Amino acid sequence: MADRVYEKGDWTLEITYHQKGSMSEGSHGVLLFQGEEVEPESVGQVLDTALGKIKYYQRPEDAAWSFTVTGWHFARRSRIKQSWDE
Repeated sequence: MADRVYEKGDWTLEITYHQKGSMSEGSHGVLLFQGEEVEPESVGQVLDTALGKIKYYQRPEDAAWSFTVTGWHFARRSRIKQSWDE
């Protein structure tokens, strides 16, 4: 179950937080197009969607730190929110 869901047009970005509320909190994003999960072609891939530019950061198993952003998320880092942000 996602902690945050962004939807616009055919696109959905589901964000799940781990170690929620701690200094080690990180987030993982899953991108869907018409309800189907979008598989990345490579780390760093950016897609132009109805939600804006979405970037694939890295696989969760490749993250060196728990607070690392993994999966799909907004390309502009200022749009990436912590669990406690409104």
